[in-house]
Amino acid sequence: MLRSSCRSFLTLLVLAFLFLPCPGFTSEGDFLERVNSIFFPPGSNNLTLFKLEGNNGHSIEMVKNREGKWLSGSNIRTDAAMLSHYWEVLSEGQAEPLTDRIDTVSSDKYNITLVVGYRDGIYRLFIGDEIPSLHAFIAWVSFSGKRFLLNREFVDKIEKELLDFETDRVFPVRKDSISHIVIERENDLLELVKKNGLWQMKHPVEVKTRSSAVDAFLEVITRERFDSIEDWIDSYKKLPHRVWIMIEGPQGMPVIDFDAYIYGDSLILHPASGDSVFYLSDSLWMVLNRPASEFMDRRIFTSEREEVEKIAIEAGDSKLLVVRENNIWRAKDTAVEAERLQKLVSSVLSLKAVRIIKEDRFRGNIILKIKVSTGSGELHELEISDFDVSYLVKHQPLVSIDPYTNNRQRQYFYIARIGGRPYLIVVSSFDVGHLLEFLSRK
Repeated sequence: MLRSSCRSFLTLLVLAFLFLPCPGFTSEGDFLERVNSIFFPPGSNNLTLFKLEGNNGHSIEMVKNREGKWLSGSNIRTDAAMLSHYWEVLSEGQAEPLTDRIDTVSSDKYNITLVVGYRDGIYRLFIGDEIPSLHAFIAWVSFSGKRFLLNREFVDKIEKELLDFETDRVFPVRKDSISHIVIERENDLLELVKKNGLWQMKHPVEVKTRSSAVDAFLEVITRERFDSIEDWIDSYKKLPHRVWIMIEGPQGMPVIDFDAYIYGDSLILHPASGDSVFYLSDSLWMVLNRPASEFMDRRIFTSEREEVEKIAIEAGDSKLLVVRENNIWRAKDTAVEAERLQKLVSSVLSLKAVRIIKEDRFRGNIILKIKVSTGSGELHELEISDFDVSYLVKHQPLVSIDPYTNNRQRQYFYIARIGGRPYLIVVSSFDVGHLLEFLSRK
């Protein structure tokens, strides 16, 4: 009887031990949270080792040395852009609990190993067989034999990395991952920040941006490919022109920064604290040197058209007041054809800045004043001077087709000021001339 009781007690003790949670974890949820925090994505600031290894013999390995420099035993890039790519890939992984519909999997057979190292130790994740009905793979980690599921999309991506990743892209990250851009040129600096899904310019001035312009910029740089990788030599520092570009993504993603130089007919990119340079077409040089005005919302009057109630235009002794009554534009104290008046309103509200200028060091005589008022009481005031700054507008042709007359003629660029804004803008003489002519013929 005593022997039977002891046997029953030992059986219960063994069963209780088998069903205890993993050491250090109070629940399965805590265990999975720990797995996800280590691997998906890894903490890049503290990461010292990254390795992907397949049973087919393919592997990727990167190790950080004591000086903080990433090295590789295989022929892959170890710059921050490549680290950001792997961070992006791993961020799509997700450890999930095994469903009750699956029989317990005890096989130790695995096809892919993911290894990450931190200062406190090295962690391995083993990816086993696929469960087609769940579109997931069985997986487990080195610090626990407990099985869990990994999403199929993630496993497909790391299999692609092992077999056929295109390493010749300069910035191998998704453009929607980028949230901060800084470009430092010879005489200026451009800074763009994405908040709540919208891009804003922070420097040289704080202003709304054209999302299409930023998207086009990101499209170019994320698809750009280099022709070759060469060793860095100190003589590159003596090249006359340099552009510095810095790109950031979500918190935890490594910061990407390059120095760019023109070298003959090529553009060379030098990653920060790297020993190599990338040679590529010099077409990217023009992209990196786009003026800030190409990214900003260049509309001078940013109110919605249906909100505008009044437009006042003044040039010397000539004045014109246009008001909207019952959604019809009418000129006060003068007779103007409805069609001409509609074109005038459209021309005023379509005015765009050619570029922006931070310094307030320009003077000149005011040749045109425009005031735009909205129904909510908002007032925009524009003053255009005769100070010509054509020498500052290098990306626009000086001789062009005037869109209002369809004649080919000289184009000038004048300084203008918008009330309340901490910068000056440049406008085209074609726009100014069209408005001045209208006033003279009203």
